[in-house]
Amino acid sequence: MNKIKQWYNKIPDTFKNKYLIVIVLFSVWIVFLDEHNLIILNKRSNILQEKQDEKQLLIEEIKTDSNTLHSLNNDPEAIEKFARENFLMKKENEDIFIIREKSDEQNNASIIENQQKNNYYRWIIYFLPVLLIITVTISIISRQKKNE
Repeated sequence: MNKIKQWYNKIPDTFKNKYLIVIVLFSVWIVFLDEHNLIILNKRSNILQEKQDEKQLLIEEIKTDSNTLHSLNNDPEAIEKFARENFLMKKENEDIFIIREKSDEQNNASIIENQQKNNYYRWIIYFLPVLLIITVTISIISRQKKNE
């Protein structure tokens, strides 16, 4: 029993404060231990953002495909143009030159960069309340020491 008392007496008074202990335990619980902790919440919000971006891309693809289908059903010249562009069909005595653009790679790089910025801002938003709680706790402890 004496060893426990000696160990307890070695702990600084700031760490014996009940408010600090509760806030630290609460912060650890919220950040790491809870079923819906901040780490899992961040992962889920990233997945949600990716799915929303994918949804927007698919909606745009559906619009372009429906416009293409409508034009293919109604215009014979559109059928010929579609066959030449997508299936590389050609008329006799005609040459085909294929030119590829690098715009897809640039678009993907900008999307990844925006996602990284969003992740950074989310982490700031999640940990700002924790930092605020810790700051308030430290100020309460310092005021108590001044009053003693």
